[in-house]
Amino acid sequence: MKYKIKRSFNFWTNFLIFKFLESKRSKKVKKQTVSVVYNNDYISNEVIAFGGYENDLQNTIFKFLKNFKNRFAKGTCLDVGANIGTSSLNFSNYFKKVYGFEPDETTFKIYNLNIKNKKNIYPLNFGLGNTNATKKFYVDELNKGESSLKPEIKKNKKILNVKIKKLDDVKINFTDLSFVKVDIENGESDFFEGAKKIINNFKPVIVFEYRKKKGLKNLTFPSVLNEYCFFEYLE
Repeated sequence: MKYKIKRSFNFWTNFLIFKFLESKRSKKVKKQTVSVVYNNDYISNEVIAFGGYENDLQNTIFKFLKNFKNRFAKGTCLDVGANIGTSSLNFSNYFKKVYGFEPDETTFKIYNLNIKNKKNIYPLNFGLGNTNATKKFYVDELNKGESSLKPEIKKNKKILNVKIKKLDDVKINFTDLSFVKVDIENGESDFFEGAKKIINNFKPVIVFEYRKKKGLKNLTFPSVLNEYCFFEYLE
């Protein structure tokens, strides 16, 4: 009898959660950024429930940068850490070209499915760092967005071998490079070390994630960024 009561409670709890997610999805379907997602993944669940991922952050960025919109419309954007494509799809509405870098082969396949109808997004199946090599990539199976070249967290991880390149050695026409987004889970410093020449030549707007507790003044990024003005976005 106790088993039946417990099973019934779990069933109705899961049912209500499901109906809540369904209601959110149906309301947001017109604004859905991607059509293919992972099962039981943090970013994918947020997309299903709320119609997108980090929409508020990206909307804030482009409101802040509205004076650059003419430059963006003619320019090139780099999405470093493209995941399943939520950012690339958004960026494709602002920029002439978007290059998305994603080293995880499975995630890259989903990324390709999500961008297949966008002619101005160019997918690249490798990551960016400070070397040209094959490296170990630690995949968080519950949150693909936490996957990283840095093995700080062992929990829920599987290890893949992925290709990593320096941006300075990538054969892309960077003539109109105007914007770079970097979100690669503590690999940002390595990215900047491998992108000094490109950044110095084109001085793009750069949006990147950092995890320092005491603020921007303590960041230890390469001197390539010394000429930049930093603005901090706090959630």
